[in-house]
Amino acid sequence: MFGWLAIALLVVPVIELVVVLRVGSMLGVLPTIALLIAISVFGAVLLRSQGRRTLTEISTTIRRGRNPTGPLSDGAMLVFAAALLLTPGFFTDAVGFALLLPPVRAVLRPVLAAAAARSLASGRTRVVRFGGAHGTVVDVESSDPSDGPADPPSNPSLG
Repeated sequence: MFGWLAIALLVVPVIELVVVLRVGSMLGVLPTIALLIAISVFGAVLLRSQGRRTLTEISTTIRRGRNPTGPLSDGAMLVFAAALLLTPGFFTDAVGFALLLPPVRAVLRPVLAAAAARSLASGRTRVVRFGGAHGTVVDVESSDPSDGPADPPSNPSLG
């Protein structure tokens, strides 16, 4: 995972610089800056409406007693979209806008689920399950497999 992150941190700024310079050479400096600001404002407005819709969906799903994994993953992708839209540049804005589209998130949802399942199966993450007052509570934390077996948390209020 770190390898991909390092590559992204090196490659994305180069892509952004090339795209901004090309757009700047076609439009000029001030129109390019104005366009970047306008795209960020438009993205913030879209993000706000999508975020509200996702929060409503999470609440409705939980109220109905269903698994909120889908809406929660949408929420995570919207947070990532917000970070991309706040980053100046046309490439990150394009990816951020794509994540605002529900069909794009629907396609990515199984990919995220598969990645989470692989992470859990690899032993790099442990899940401790214990009963709560209103059903099963799952506490997820990252760990190194060489740490040994996971000990359940001691919380007398959950007994």
